[in-house]
Amino acid sequence: MTQDEFITRFKEESSMYHAWGKFVCQEITAELKNVLSEEHEIATFLKIPVVPRLKSLTSILNKAFCRGKGYKDPYKEINDKIGIRFVVLLTDDISIVGEIVTKSDKWTYSEDRDFQKERLAQPLVFDYQSKHYIVTNTRDLTFDDVLIKEGVECEIQIRTLLQRSEERRVGKECRSRWSPYH
Repeated sequence: MTQDEFITRFKEESSMYHAWGKFVCQEITAELKNVLSEEHEIATFLKIPVVPRLKSLTSILNKAFCRGKGYKDPYKEINDKIGIRFVVLLTDDISIVGEIVTKSDKWTYSEDRDFQKERLAQPLVFDYQSKHYIVTNTRDLTFDDVLIKEGVECEIQIRTLLQRSEERRVGKECRSRWSPYH
């Protein structure tokens, strides 16, 4: 797939990815409301608003063609075209959201990053930490009048507020590097 073909397809399918992100966000948020007790209302449990974010064209092109990831089919292999971040206060709160992700019958999931395993492997390193899941649509569905095809993926990141601040610091350093797509 050429870069032009990649760009065309991404633009054509952006509304589908955004709809899938909104669906996933709505499902998890609704279940969180059911799980949390009255003293932990969702507005205080989640530290920033949860909003699906479509990867920017610049970012996805860098990932697909410039970062040496070795993709054979970058469009198919990049699974974070749409993403959602859940930011909570405590490390223990991460498992509450994670359990909702893993028990849903609305998608299949894979665990792509586990900061606790990384921390056990390198206990003296405080670096980018987050729990990542990829959830995959198991059947065609329509949401917000948009057809979401079977197999569409969404990345879910769950982290604490402290982990988010570290990610923002590390992310600024990475974004300051030169990109041919700026």
